[in-house]
Amino acid sequence: GRGGKRTKAQQAEMLAEPGEVEMNFKLSPDVAGSGFGTTEEMVLPALPKPFLKTSGKLKVLQLKKYVAKQLLGGGEATEDIEILCNGESLGPELNLYFIKCTRWMQGDALSLLLNYRRRASTWS
Repeated sequence: GRGGKRTKAQQAEMLAEPGEVEMNFKLSPDVAGSGFGTTEEMVLPALPKPFLKTSGKLKVLQLKKYVAKQLLGGGEATEDIEILCNGESLGPELNLYFIKCTRWMQGDALSLLLNYRRRASTWS
């Protein structure tokens, strides 16, 4: 089976505490017509620095705060922001390591890519 065998390093990473894993990822705006139900009104501008490196323990809630601070000028707007992986909205309690292991289907070939957008409910 292709990709069935894991290297020792990959096995060690799977077993590691998420805090021990440093992760590179890209945080970019979801675009209208992505197939994930994003409309023009939900699109947010790009971040000045979309490539980030941080602890695997970082939670989605902290990412929402970061996006809100960078783009909307304050942390109180976190509930207006949605973070997505492969088009799936992520709960605020999930950490990056868990997301990479369970939601990211591209393996290690590509850095984790997360998208963000304005929540639809703010516009309904």
